[in-house]
Order: sequence, then C-alpha cells, then structure tokens
Amino acid sequence: MSTVSQSAITSPELVLMQMMIENDEVQSQADKAARDSAREVQRQAMQDELEAIEDQASAIRTGALIEGGLQIAGGSLTLASAVSAAPASETAGAATQSNVSEPSIWTVPSLQVGGQVATGLAQPAGKLFGEAAQTDAQHDAKAAAQQQEQASWLAEDAENHRQKVEKHAETVMQQVQGIVETQHQTTVAVLSNM
Repeated sequence: MSTVSQSAITSPELVLMQMMIENDEVQSQADKAARDSAREVQRQAMQDELEAIEDQASAIRTGALIEGGLQIAGGSLTLASAVSAAPASETAGAATQSNVSEPSIWTVPSLQVGGQVATGLAQPAGKLFGEAAQTDAQHDAKAAAQQQEQASWLAEDAENHRQKVEKHAETVMQQVQGIVETQHQTTVAVLSNM
C-alpha cells in the first residue's frame, strides 16, 4: 500500500516512483500467491508419495501371501501324494481306505504333479502380484517426491523474489520521501525569501 498521497505528487519523478511502488506491491502479491500455490502442490505431492509407499507395502504383502499360499498348496499336494504312495501297512491307521476300483484324479502321480506345479508357480505368481505392483508403487512414490522437490523450488523462488520486491519498494519509498522532503525545503526556502 502506497503511503504517498496524491497531493504530494508534484513532479514526474514522484509519479514514476509511485508507479514503481504500486508495481512492486502487485508483484509482491503475485509472488505470495505463487509461493502459496507451490506449497499446496508440495503438500499434495507429499500426500501422493505416502499413498504410493502404502501401495508398495500392500503389494509386498499381496505377493507374499500369494507366494506363501501356493507354497502351502504345493507342499500339501506333495505330502498327500507321499501319504497315498505309502504302503498299506503304514496307512493302516487311516479311518477310511479308498476303494481301488474307483477312478480318482487324486492318484499319486497327479498329486505329485499338482504339488510341483503349485510350488513352481509360487515365486512367479508372487512376483506378478507383488513385485510388479511394488515397482509401480515405487515409480509413483519417486514421481511424487520429484514433484514435491520441484514445488519446493518454486515456493523458495517465489519467496525470494517477493522479498527482493519488498526491499526494492522500501528503497523507492525512501527515495520518494527524500524527493518530497527536498521539494518541501525548496518551497519553504522560496517562500521565506519572499
């Protein structure tokens, strides 16, 4: 806000200086708005980074659960095939015996193959459902961190420029006051000589 009144403006220098002060005030307000906007972008980028890190952790858990589940399934099928392949004397304590004449998919070879397939798929499935999503989340977190850093630079630049503009406005205001004081002294001197 200009402290020079309209009545004090009597020379082109003062008019120019008042215009400079008003321009500095407008620039300072624009810099404040740019700084505040950059800080909001920075805050949002921080939030995005945290969400991406949460997604990354979730992907790790999902991959581990899938891999662990397939390992358990594979182990269970392999164990079932081993029990089925055991001689009848070792499994005599079992509550029921399967009827040999009934066809079944639960034969020793099929259980062994199923166990091997499930165990073999565990790690690739864990990577597919865990590591791929984890990598995507890492990418998102990195992008958010970069956006946050860029917003921080913008906010800092806007604040530095705003401070320079305010210092310039103070300098111009001192010059205006000096001119007004000089004009006042000149006027008083002229009047006293009359």
